[in-house]
Amino acid sequence: MLKARSHKGEIIITTETRIDQAAQWSWRQLRMGYAHTVVVTRGEHSCKALRAILGDYTGCVWFDHEVAYPPPSAGGATTLAAAAGVAGAAGGAAAAAGGAPVLPAGRIALFFEDVNYAKLELMLLVLRLGGYNVLAMDTDTLMIDDFYFWMNTEDYKGYQLLSQVDGMGTLNIGFMYARGASPSGPVTWSLAEALLRNIRWREQPAVVAGFNGSMSYCWDQSVVTDTVYSALAGRPLFWRCLDIRPLDRMWNLREDGLKAFLAANNALIAPALKTKRHSMERPGPACHWHTSGAEGLKSQEGVMTLPHFKGEWPEALGGRALGEMTPVARAFLAMLRESGTAMWPDLEDPSTQAAAAAVPSERFAYFSAHIVCDWSGCGMNGMFLPQMRPNGTEPCNVAAHFVVSPDKPMGKRFQLLHNGAFSFPLAHLLHGPGGAYFATNVHAGGGGGGGAHHSARAAAGLHHSRLGQHVPLPRVIALAPGVISRTPSAAGEPPGSIVLAGRPQLVDLMAALSTVAVAAGRTLAVPQLSCDFPWMHRGGAFPYNGSHYVPWRYLNGGAFAPYGPSIANMSCEWFAWVQHGCLHGPLHVERRTHGHGDNHVAARMLLSIEMEHFLEQLPAEARAVRPGPGGNVLDLPPAATAAAPAGPDGVVNVTSAALGEALKGIAPDVPVVWLTKPMRVTDLAGATAVAHQQWMNHCCGLIWPHGYNRICFWEF
Repeated sequence: MLKARSHKGEIIITTETRIDQAAQWSWRQLRMGYAHTVVVTRGEHSCKALRAILGDYTGCVWFDHEVAYPPPSAGGATTLAAAAGVAGAAGGAAAAAGGAPVLPAGRIALFFEDVNYAKLELMLLVLRLGGYNVLAMDTDTLMIDDFYFWMNTEDYKGYQLLSQVDGMGTLNIGFMYARGASPSGPVTWSLAEALLRNIRWREQPAVVAGFNGSMSYCWDQSVVTDTVYSALAGRPLFWRCLDIRPLDRMWNLREDGLKAFLAANNALIAPALKTKRHSMERPGPACHWHTSGAEGLKSQEGVMTLPHFKGEWPEALGGRALGEMTPVARAFLAMLRESGTAMWPDLEDPSTQAAAAAVPSERFAYFSAHIVCDWSGCGMNGMFLPQMRPNGTEPCNVAAHFVVSPDKPMGKRFQLLHNGAFSFPLAHLLHGPGGAYFATNVHAGGGGGGGAHHSARAAAGLHHSRLGQHVPLPRVIALAPGVISRTPSAAGEPPGSIVLAGRPQLVDLMAALSTVAVAAGRTLAVPQLSCDFPWMHRGGAFPYNGSHYVPWRYLNGGAFAPYGPSIANMSCEWFAWVQHGCLHGPLHVERRTHGHGDNHVAARMLLSIEMEHFLEQLPAEARAVRPGPGGNVLDLPPAATAAAPAGPDGVVNVTSAALGEALKGIAPDVPVVWLTKPMRVTDLAGATAVAHQQWMNHCCGLIWPHGYNRICFWEF
C-alpha cells in the first residue's frame, strides 16, 4: 500500500475526525497536486464513501482490530509501594488473563480508539519500516504553497523532525514532518514512547492516582512534546503530562509543587533548544509583520538522542511515573519489532546505557511561521487568502492551520469556506443539496427517503446516504439587492438604500428581520457588506487608506472575515453570525455516531457567503426579483402599509396577520422570497414567539454586545 500511495518516498497522512472534513482535506491536497495521501478512517464504510467521491485519488486505511485491555494489574500499586519503601513489594505486572496473548504474532492493531492516536500510530508504523518520509496533518489544515520546495531550501535541510509550534511554545502535532528518520533512532522512538506511555498509564490507574492525576491517558500533543523534549534533553521527561495534578490542587500552589516541577524540567529543556533564524528574503518581510516582530523570523532547534533512564527516577521530574512494563505495552513493542528493522535498546535497563549512546543522533526544529501558521497569528490578517495577494507575489504562508478561531463551535468549516478552501459541490455529494449550508447540514431526520437524489447517493455507498439523512435546501427570505447598501459610499445603489452606521444598526436590522423569518417559516439571509465600512476596522496607528492590502493592519480580522474573488472586491462576514444558535436551532450536539440532540432542526440563517452560492445554483428566473402576481416579492397590502409606516430606523412594523396575507400571494415552494423594505413582526405569539425568543437567546449576533457568555465566548 505504501509503495502505491507514496511519491518518491513521501506520504501525507491525516485522520477522519469527520467524513466531510476528511473529504474536503483530500480535495484540497489534490488541488495542490498532492495525490500521495492516506486518510486513517474509522472503518471500511468511511473509506468507501471517500473513494466513491474522489475515486482512486483517495487512499485510506483503517485498523480492523483494536486491542482489548486486560483488567488493571497490581503492578502499578506494587511499583508505588516499592518507590515508597514499603516492605514486600514485588516488581512486574500481571500477565494477561489466562496467559492468552494480547495481540497474535503478525497482527497490527489499534492501541487507542482516539482518532488522533490512530494517525500517530500509522506515522510510527511507516517510520518503523524505513525509507519513507511522513507529513502528518490535521484536517483543519490548508496547503497554500508547495511544501516540498521549501523543505529543500537551506532553512530546512538536514532535520529529521520538524513540527509546528503551538501557542505555548511547544509541539503542535497537527502539522509535523519526519524526513530521513531512522527506524530505530530518536525520532521514531519519540513517537513510539508517546503511545507506550499512555498504554502503561491506561493499564496502571494506580500509577496515575499516585501522582494525583485523573487522566486515563495524556493528550497526544502533550505526550509527544514530552517524548521529543526527552530526546532533546537526553533524559526522560514528563513535563506536559504531569504539570496538572487535579486530585491535589494544593500541589499547584506549593513551592515544592508545580513551581519546583516546572523549574526542574525547564533547567533541562531550555539549554537543549537553541534559537534558529530563518531567511526573510522570501516571500518578503512584509508577510512576517504579524509573526516575527522586530527580531525577525525565528524558531528553535535541537539535537535528539535516545534518552536513557540510567536506572534513575528523580522525584523532582515526576518520580517513577510509568510504573512497570505491562502486557499490552509488551504486545505493542512486539508489534513494532515485527517490522523487520532494528529496535532501540530498552532505555529503562541500566545495562543498555552504552548501546543507547551508540545510536546516531537526529536533528529537530520548529517550522517558522512562514511554513505553517495558525489563524490567530496569520489567518485573521488575511495571510491564508491566496486570491487576496497582488499578482506575482508569493503566498505569505506555505500552510495554514486554523486551530482556534471565533467559529470553533462550527468545526472550523467557516474558516475553510471564507478562505476559498471549501468545495460546495463536494458538500452536495456528501450530504445532499442542503449539505453545503450550515443551516441545513445537520442530517435532520424526516422519515422520508429523499427521492432520486437519496437513491443515487445510496447506490454510491456514501456515508450519509442512510434513510432520513437526506438534507433539503433551505427556503430563504432576504432583503432585495439595493435595500441595504453594500458599501459605505452607496455608489451605484438605488435611491433610499440604507447605509449601516455601525454594528448596533446591523444587529437591530437583523433582529427585526428575524421576526419575519420565524413568522414566515423561512431561513433569513445575511446581507452582503463590503469590508470598507469604518466600523469593521481597528483604527489607531494603521488607518484604512481606501485600498485593501495583506497583511491588513487596519481590518479587525478577529471580528470580520473577508471573502471574495480578489482584494479589490472583498466582502466581510461578521463572526458573531457564525454560531450554532444563529444558523440553526434548537441547539444540537454532535456525537460520534452523528446523532443530534434534536432531529427536527430549524434552518434559521444563511451567511452572506452561503447566500452567494445559493443564488448561483438557482435558474436565472428563480433568483431574479419578480414583483407582482406569481412573483417572489413580499408586497404588503396598501392598508397594512398605511397602518404601519416605517420608523426612524427604516423598518416597517407589521402584524402576523398582515404578513400571512401577503405570503398567500407567493408560492410556498419558491426558493427565495425578496423583501423590498426591512420589516418587523410586532405580535409574535405562542410557539412562534417561543421559537424566536430561543433564537434571540442563543445567537451571539442578535444579543451583541451582551453575548459574552458561555455560548458567545469571543468578543466580536
